[in-house]
Amino acid sequence: AKMLLLSFLVGIDSERELMRQIQVNIAYRWYLGYSLEENIPNHSVLSYIERAEQTIATRRGKELLKVRQTCIEGLFGQAKQWHGMARARWRGLDNVEIQVLITAAVLNM
Repeated sequence: AKMLLLSFLVGIDSERELMRQIQVNIAYRWYLGYSLEENIPNHSVLSYIERAEQTIATRRGKELLKVRQTCIEGLFGQAKQWHGMARARWRGLDNVEIQVLITAAVLNM
């Protein structure tokens, strides 16, 4: 949402141009919360987000969202409670990456 607001405020019409400007403009990076070392997402991310928001606004999208909330969120809770993910935030991504990938693979079987 911040990227779209930024494009409106500075008058950039193209998503590709917006991403180029964010890549080189330190003030834009700061506003959006990106460090100088972080990669900026591809311009297609904005299009994907817009399509997702439009889909969720439909009746079918609301039905899909309910399914996600009941099924998928339950799996996240199960992973957190039973597979050691409760303290993953404090251990850091590097320390839990393999554990998370293996757990996700097993839960998807």
